[in-house]
Amino acid sequence: MARLDSMLGVLCASAAVTVILALLTAIPISMIVMGAVYKDDCPAEDMIAIYLIVMGSFSVVRNVISMFMRCRTEDNDNSMKVNPCTCVIDLFLFAWLITGCVYIYRTKDNFQSHDSTKDDFCNYTFYWYSFWITTSGFIAVGAALVIGCIVGCCMMICCK
Repeated sequence: MARLDSMLGVLCASAAVTVILALLTAIPISMIVMGAVYKDDCPAEDMIAIYLIVMGSFSVVRNVISMFMRCRTEDNDNSMKVNPCTCVIDLFLFAWLITGCVYIYRTKDNFQSHDSTKDDFCNYTFYWYSFWITTSGFIAVGAALVIGCIVGCCMMICCK
């Protein structure tokens, strides 16, 4: 029972991070679902479906490990030790993201979505989901970097 109280304390102390991780797990699950559902619907680039399934799967595993590590933290100082497993997964996800970008962006102007019997066919919904889920990740990282720089500059100015 004490262990459960400890876990609940950590979750409550870091509720915002836990909610964000839970929401971020929904995106990888949607990647797995889309990749599995449309696995055979893009002969123009077969690897897009594999990219989505693998990226989604490893992202879910990484998020679950992060949530588990957050729950295992005994003290409420919200500091977590770096887990070598998540570091390896992060490196793999970064490399896989680059690979996925090659698959998705090189197909952008080289597919059609009208005649499914042709080799350059790719399901419209599937392709554009793949394109925008990947592109929105870059947009989110860029926005986070800009916001981080602005906050950092404001803190430097205000704390002088």
